[in-house]
Amino acid sequence: MQSIREIQPSDEPVFAELLRQVHQLHVDARPDVYRAFDPNIAREAFQELPEQSKGFTLLAEEDGEPAGFCAVIYKVPLEHPLVRPRRVAVLDDICVDQRFQGRGIGRLLLEEARKRAASDGMDCLELMVWDFNQRAIRFYERAGMRPRSYTMELDLREKPSAPGREEQVLQVKRLDPAARLPQRATAGSAGYDLCANEGVVIQPHQVARVKTGIAVAIGDPGLAGFVYARSGLASRHGIAPINCVGVIDSDYRGELQVPLTNHSDTPFEIQPGDRIAQLVLAPVCTPELREVPELDSTARGTGGFGSTGL
Repeated sequence: MQSIREIQPSDEPVFAELLRQVHQLHVDARPDVYRAFDPNIAREAFQELPEQSKGFTLLAEEDGEPAGFCAVIYKVPLEHPLVRPRRVAVLDDICVDQRFQGRGIGRLLLEEARKRAASDGMDCLELMVWDFNQRAIRFYERAGMRPRSYTMELDLREKPSAPGREEQVLQVKRLDPAARLPQRATAGSAGYDLCANEGVVIQPHQVARVKTGIAVAIGDPGLAGFVYARSGLASRHGIAPINCVGVIDSDYRGELQVPLTNHSDTPFEIQPGDRIAQLVLAPVCTPELREVPELDSTARGTGGFGSTGL
């Protein structure tokens, strides 16, 4: 069970270990720039945050155990008689305990930070970019943040929605705490990557049903989920769903499992956490059936199977 709560950094001894981990990442990458971690300096810096500016600090927990945190600081803009000042919420990075990485803790913290900053009237969420940490950059890009000079930004201003269109939510349940939640690779991705929740070796020209460890509730009977192959797996390794496209009905609540076939001549190993397919939600039409004695005639008629040419 994952949860998030707002805390005062000075009251949480867990910060020392979490801060040490994220600082060590910088030390390992740039030992010429960063010194060894000093928990006393880090703790003093966090204790001074409420006095320096407004903002908040969030602690994520899994089954009651601290799993990660993030701090957000609000920049106080200068007033201008003619121009509305830009209100910026600065995200002081996201730190996730190594034991809980890959479980969606970072995304959970980022989403909660975005919601709180937006509700406080901030215009954007800003983050300093460290070019050596490409993994973190890809994470923030997948969350919709965009590069701007030496920072990355996420626009928090409310976008006008189409008339009659409501915010859609796909409910996801972890059946295994170690299961990875579906994620879109980029802001423009149509599909959510589905990840394996077990290790499997698929032998040549054989089929393996791979568990994902999650269940979803599409809910809307006008939608269905379609499970497609990932282009990289299919084109490079010959790994694709045996049924080409799987269908997830809106009322299905069981575990998502992907039957994968190996079209190649060599065994293929899947590790827990590997992306194995993608889930796309799309509208479906389910009209009432009506039996009729005859169908209307068309120029094509019953022509099929190459009747229009190869």
